[in-house]
Amino acid sequence: MAKKKIKKIGNIIKKIFIPIIIILIGFFSIYYAFAQRDLAAKVYNEKIYKGEVEAAVNRKIKEYQQDNIELSNTDIEAIRKQTLNDMIEGLLLDKYAADHGITVTEEEIKNEIQTMREYTGLSEDDVYKQALSKYQLLESDINEMVRSSLIADKVYYEVIKNLDMTDEEVWDYFKIRVKFYDGSRRFSHIFMVVDSQNDTIEDINKKYEKMKEIREKILKGEDFVKLVKEYSEDTSTKDKGGDLFWFRKGTLSDSELSKVAFTLNLNEISDVIKSQYGFHILKVTDMVPENLSSLKEDEIKKYFEKIKDLVKSDALYQKSDEKIKEFNKSLWDIYKSGIKIGNPWDKIKTIFNNFIKKLEG
Repeated sequence: MAKKKIKKIGNIIKKIFIPIIIILIGFFSIYYAFAQRDLAAKVYNEKIYKGEVEAAVNRKIKEYQQDNIELSNTDIEAIRKQTLNDMIEGLLLDKYAADHGITVTEEEIKNEIQTMREYTGLSEDDVYKQALSKYQLLESDINEMVRSSLIADKVYYEVIKNLDMTDEEVWDYFKIRVKFYDGSRRFSHIFMVVDSQNDTIEDINKKYEKMKEIREKILKGEDFVKLVKEYSEDTSTKDKGGDLFWFRKGTLSDSELSKVAFTLNLNEISDVIKSQYGFHILKVTDMVPENLSSLKEDEIKKYFEKIKDLVKSDALYQKSDEKIKEFNKSLWDIYKSGIKIGNPWDKIKTIFNNFIKKLEG
């Protein structure tokens, strides 16, 4: 009799409490999923929120709009996907750096921001804050961006620091791309700084007139190297006769310099050129022919020897880029167990929406 009663009580528990437990588990699972609805991804304990992704996407869209580029919904979705991937890779780099003892100090971040502000003309606090406001950024956002960038630089340096190429490898690289080096030139310059923040119009005009005087001295036969030592304010080239090394067409970063530089012939002196940095007088000290790619191999080899360091720099840049891409791809494999993209709530919504579509269909 007692056994029957125990069995009966057991059946009541199964019928009443087990369904309640299942319902509670389901409720708390849905609640947990709902609480995660703002999550775009998670890398170990670090979270990326949808709002962060959208803010970054909107900044990129603004940049396209400033260049009058219209984006389709497909384009924007591609930007959103790439932005999230970039954010995940940033956290993967942080994880790798932490695992390998690679760190960035607050002092390094501070110095990098100061350099960035000076380079972009944002030295004044009010100008800097206006720029942040324009792109809806906080100073803490800039600090984090700079920290991530410095961490990436340090990690990538470790990845590529031992890369090198033999002369044969450089020549093989060059043979395929000879046409890129048509009309390459080696430049020297005399340079005078213009400080856009502190120089008055009068100061700038005086510097321009001084550079015109220096140019006249060159045209009258005074030694270019001597004048570089006397007047140039580029401390990195002053003791090398103003030598800027070789450039391919389209690789001078300043558009005003680039416009003039590749119209000059061997030993020709430019007019005074105003760049974003100041005033320049350029001189072409060596060049390869405009039709380099159409010459015989022996002739091409002769010019290759002149520009070999430039070609090697280009080849190493490409090799480094490939190495970094391979490394970034490997991070996804190394840390795949800690990467979670999306969130449970979005998955529940997708399942529910697909179910509704089936019913409607």
